[in-house]
Amino acid sequence: MTDEWPGWTVRRILVGLDASAPSAAALQAAVSLASRLHAELLAMYIEDENLARLAELPFAHELGAFSAQRRTLDPSYMDNLFKAQATRARHALQRSASAAELRWSFEIRRGSVARQLLLAAAEADLVVVGRSAIAHDLHTHIGSTARHLVDSAACAVLLTAADSLVSKPAVILFDGSEASLQALLVGARWYGDALSPLTIMLVQQGDGESGALEQRAREILGYEHVEARFVTCAAAGTFALVQALQGEDCGLLIVSTEALRSCGIDPLHVLQGIERPVLLIH
Repeated sequence: MTDEWPGWTVRRILVGLDASAPSAAALQAAVSLASRLHAELLAMYIEDENLARLAELPFAHELGAFSAQRRTLDPSYMDNLFKAQATRARHALQRSASAAELRWSFEIRRGSVARQLLLAAAEADLVVVGRSAIAHDLHTHIGSTARHLVDSAACAVLLTAADSLVSKPAVILFDGSEASLQALLVGARWYGDALSPLTIMLVQQGDGESGALEQRAREILGYEHVEARFVTCAAAGTFALVQALQGEDCGLLIVSTEALRSCGIDPLHVLQGIERPVLLIH
């Protein structure tokens, strides 16, 4: 089984780390993929410049999550917090990457979290972050950093969730376009050997298209010697697609952002409607 096709070979995987639980899930997913694809793992901890500036304000305080005690924030306290979190992130990376016998590196930067990851992503083939990891955004399912990456990253983006990427079958959106063909090939070549068969969701834009779409997908999967089950999203639009995805007991969603946009669907609206890990191929 080959892991490449013209235009995309995964040699370097970037993962953004912090001290959160979503970050731990991102690290687990990045290590798993780097091992499967024989890729180098690049990890980055970013000292959030907004938090650093906040600590410089004379009225800045922190309320303990468990103790409910109020503590004064200052630059020295924040620097120590950054160092402690970076140390924990590096140790977690070293344990996981060494156990998988991966080539890995760890870098610390200070600045805008989204901007620093976008800059680093320019040198990677895939960037992995938690759906709300790193970004301090408690009001949506998709953190601000993840949103920036989905909108602006030059490489593919994997948004992880607590579920394992391979505990349930992957689902791939296929509408017959060249962009969705890439998503189909990724699913076949990355997860075609999984115990559970792939699920191919056929997104038809006209009446009677599903039969032709399924035939084309079967021909492509046949060359990869991969079995799959097929379901159809008959109605157009974001709401119908989200409903169809919610009705499938699947794990990782693999989709081309170009294919979604060509159907008039905003990828962020889909992400906000589902709770599973998503691989977006640009």
